[in-house]
Amino acid sequence: MTDRIFRIFNPGEPKENPVERRRAQLRRAQQSYRGRKDKYARTLEEELAKSRSREAELARECEQLRAGLQNALQQLSQGPNSTDTGFREINFPINDYATPSRTTGSSSGASPMYLGDPGYQSVDIIPSPQLISPSSFGDFSDPSEGHGAPVLFNQGYSSHSRVGEVDQIIAGMEFVLKIEEPCLGHLHGDAKKPDEPGNHALTVTAQLMAACGDTSHTNNPRLPSSPTFGNTPSSMLERLLTLAPDLSNEDEMTPIQAWNDIRCRPNFGGFSTSSLGNLAAKLMKAAKCHGFGAAIKRSVFEGLVYETLVTGQTF
Repeated sequence: MTDRIFRIFNPGEPKENPVERRRAQLRRAQQSYRGRKDKYARTLEEELAKSRSREAELARECEQLRAGLQNALQQLSQGPNSTDTGFREINFPINDYATPSRTTGSSSGASPMYLGDPGYQSVDIIPSPQLISPSSFGDFSDPSEGHGAPVLFNQGYSSHSRVGEVDQIIAGMEFVLKIEEPCLGHLHGDAKKPDEPGNHALTVTAQLMAACGDTSHTNNPRLPSSPTFGNTPSSMLERLLTLAPDLSNEDEMTPIQAWNDIRCRPNFGGFSTSSLGNLAAKLMKAAKCHGFGAAIKRSVFEGLVYETLVTGQTF
């Protein structure tokens, strides 16, 4: 049986306004289109987060295998009597490198990749203070354990420390993440509207969360206790920097663009870490998020840079 209902013609019924009827049809079509578009964008964001997580997992796996290979070569170079022991040591369970360590800040003993270095060097990478609680800093305070301290927001660092004397990749990550802090409360969109996109998938915070294995779409993301920059692919910053011009207009700049502007200045290495941290805090307060990630007015950025890094700089 057909579900169509034919109304009996009633000559006395008021005539329907064709203009209003057409407007109603257009509204329904627009709502349907908007709903499909939002679901499509949401799906793309979820797939992007999964791909970033998988990419980081493969990078950790490569580092683990590289460490095992180096260990095997070292054992082989020591003579035939030590080869069996060496090969036994490289039989790593897959779970050891598939998930980042939640306590030591690195993946199961292997030296993590140095984010952003063209060649890479094996060093222990320190997490950002924006992604871990201050109480967890104690886990990284003992120099004998091979861990340093946050660069820009650590009270133990001397106010006279220069950017050229510290790990600039960590400094850059902390700088960008600090400016993106206002977006943490709505990073994954409105929890009451799960089909709508979060529109923050191309922020450093969202990509770092995905790389650390947090692909949950909630406004209270389950952050690992000690995520490390070294566990993320080295191309993440450059990829985001390439996309940044498409995410802001000529009068605004994204946090990653702000960092790139600062690091390209000729006296970049002479900036003090404390001044750079103060600048990041000021930019965080000046940043505005209109639903697509934090953005800063270029005029405001230049004024704060001059105020904090130029006139406020001590030599």
